[in-house]
Amino acid sequence: MSFSEFKDKVFAEAKRLGCDAEVFMRDTEDLTVEILSHALDSYSYSRTAGACVRVKKDGRDGYHYTESFGDPEGCVKAALDNAACGDLSEHPMNGPCSYPETPEGDDTAENRGVNDMIALALDAETLALAQDERIDRTDYDSASSVRYTTYIANTLGLEAFYGGSLFITALSAVAEKDGEVHDAFAFSVGKEALQPKLLASKAAGFALAKFGAAPVPSGRYRVILQGKAMAQLLKAFSPQFSASAAQKGLSPLAGKEGTKIASDAVSITDDPLFSYFPRPFDDEGTPSRTTSVIKNGVLLSLLHNMKTAKKAGRASTSNGTRETAASPISVAPSNFILEKGEKDLAGLLSEMGDGLLITELSGLHAGVNFSTGHFSLLASGFTVEKGKIKKPVERITVAGLFDKLLSDITLVGDDLYLSAPGGSVFAAPSVYIENGLAVSGT
Repeated sequence: MSFSEFKDKVFAEAKRLGCDAEVFMRDTEDLTVEILSHALDSYSYSRTAGACVRVKKDGRDGYHYTESFGDPEGCVKAALDNAACGDLSEHPMNGPCSYPETPEGDDTAENRGVNDMIALALDAETLALAQDERIDRTDYDSASSVRYTTYIANTLGLEAFYGGSLFITALSAVAEKDGEVHDAFAFSVGKEALQPKLLASKAAGFALAKFGAAPVPSGRYRVILQGKAMAQLLKAFSPQFSASAAQKGLSPLAGKEGTKIASDAVSITDDPLFSYFPRPFDDEGTPSRTTSVIKNGVLLSLLHNMKTAKKAGRASTSNGTRETAASPISVAPSNFILEKGEKDLAGLLSEMGDGLLITELSGLHAGVNFSTGHFSLLASGFTVEKGKIKKPVERITVAGLFDKLLSDITLVGDDLYLSAPGGSVFAAPSVYIENGLAVSGT
């Protein structure tokens, strides 16, 4: 049975049983090649095509997920059984919608065959090893081609789909000399992924810059968080901006819309139409719209799906999300962007004078409490003296409160780091925090 036939039979059975129904389908293909020691180490192809049937009857929602389209009537019955066990729901369904045009997608993946992907990964490894005699090996080297389709339809007349593709290369270079070992990871997306020299240069350069790294004395330091580090913090604390978390009492931002929560230099936008990874609608079929979350330090809006929006008496911000097709609807960012400022990194360094440039954070799975805002994270980077980058730094811990950090951002740079596409994307420029952060070192 085709998916179209499955959907029609689901709707017919739902009508017969007196309920509304919705079918959400996601079809993803992933082809990845990995290189190790100048040879193909692994070749993997996976495809996941699954559909979630959602029914609404007597004020209750029920879900059932399937990867087999052979029993549509059984899927409706299973979803109704699940609805009978659930609480009364205020989760609406969309009717017919019109959708915005999205930027033209990157077609790099469409034109790449397996042999081409292998050649790119081999070139990246060769070029990384040629960067410097201290580059000893690569411990990860891959090229991936991903194609995806999202489809949603329901008995209220909604029907929409979109698709796209991604091409990503990734490399981890290992540098070693006199027993000192450092590694660094880099990735490239789209047409940039066709430049293995650029990828090799990034990974090798990051690894080589770590030689001689040591902790600094404990204390409070003026800090510049480079784009990657700031994007990591945005990702870790993004649940604070979920209206679902706020309505459950899990976000310190509950009830703070319209109030100042950050410095004037901070503006954050959620933009599902951003060209890096655009989508015309969210996982509820709500048309994509750009949301100004923070503007010049003022919290203007949390992120909503249809359920949280109804509870708040407002419209969805098009942030209804399913982690997988099997998952219930939640709230998550699309492209969550800390807007750029005007100074380049050199300008931020000059403004700071002496302090620390933090390039990367780790331990975010354990060192962050988004509901309170506290963080204590391993960090690495460089000392800065008189506006110039000096010695590499590692084995330090930075700690603080996320809301205090947002309030203490003095300047925002004009660079922009973008996390890997897929799901939510987090983007941030470098930021200068004059009041500094507490650092634990020697």
